[in-house]
Amino acid sequence: MVIKIKSILTFFIKLFDKIIFLKGFNEKDSIIIIGSPRTGTTWIMEILNNLPQYTTIFEPLHPIWFPRVKELKLSMRHYETADSDNGLLYDYLHKVFNGEVTSQRPRYRLTFANILKRVTAKKLIVKFVRANRLVPWIVNNYNLRAVIFITRHPCATISSQFRTGYTGYDTERFIPSVVQVVEDAFKLGFESNILKKLEGLKTEAEILAAIWAMDQIIPLREKNEKIFIISYEDLLFYPEQTITHLLRFLNEMNHYENIIKKVETPSMTSRKKSSKEVKEVTWKDQITAVQIEEIRGVLEWFGISFDDRGYTVLNNNLPLYHENISH
Repeated sequence: MVIKIKSILTFFIKLFDKIIFLKGFNEKDSIIIIGSPRTGTTWIMEILNNLPQYTTIFEPLHPIWFPRVKELKLSMRHYETADSDNGLLYDYLHKVFNGEVTSQRPRYRLTFANILKRVTAKKLIVKFVRANRLVPWIVNNYNLRAVIFITRHPCATISSQFRTGYTGYDTERFIPSVVQVVEDAFKLGFESNILKKLEGLKTEAEILAAIWAMDQIIPLREKNEKIFIISYEDLLFYPEQTITHLLRFLNEMNHYENIIKKVETPSMTSRKKSSKEVKEVTWKDQITAVQIEEIRGVLEWFGISFDDRGYTVLNNNLPLYHENISH
């Protein structure tokens, strides 16, 4: 009976969304949020959803929620060079950014205020956990308002992936095979010495570390004025400064007071009830010392270092709450 009620509710929510999205949106107004699974993409999406006239699209590269994705034959961490020609993917994302695609399972908080906002919205926030490696291609092909890239300490990310079982791969696998990881690294242009080391990956922690590295390096390599980099830790421990930086980037400082109040609310995909509860949990409580060293060893192949005070990827120093933030 409960399953039947949920099915009926989903049907009407989906139908309602189709009607709402008939009006269309403008790609030039669209903000996209990109990050690895369990890095805070949903959290920042929900925070920015408080900007006037905006509503959200949740994971348009999810092959179950958006069946058209299956036609594109994408890998779960698809990569395109900035100048590659992929007409099918271009047409699909063009429709996404213009509000011409709706989900089989719309994901947003079902409150009266949210529903009303969705009905009246004229602009889109689009959230991905499978598009990190598409950032160079996306910024080269679409005239978007902004790309918000959120990153998080590798051990915190991976411990959360272990805890929730969610890594952004398909429903049959927690992680890809080592062969797939090596093939991905080859496509991304990593050197042969790294490819050789990746062939020796053995544990789930090592494989997830390699995935995390590639997911961060590709967007962080891209230098584009429309990309804003934010860290989960800055948002958690220094919300006022971080939101100020973000809203200045978006030229939306006049909405600061309304938005900062939303930062204390964990996202709908979080298992915590408050940001205070999140702050009290550290990754050292949730993964073993052996797993930490496995993660450290793999990240060193990519020139990435970390400790319990922060992490460094390429030239990006990302301190934890022990440090003063500086952007």
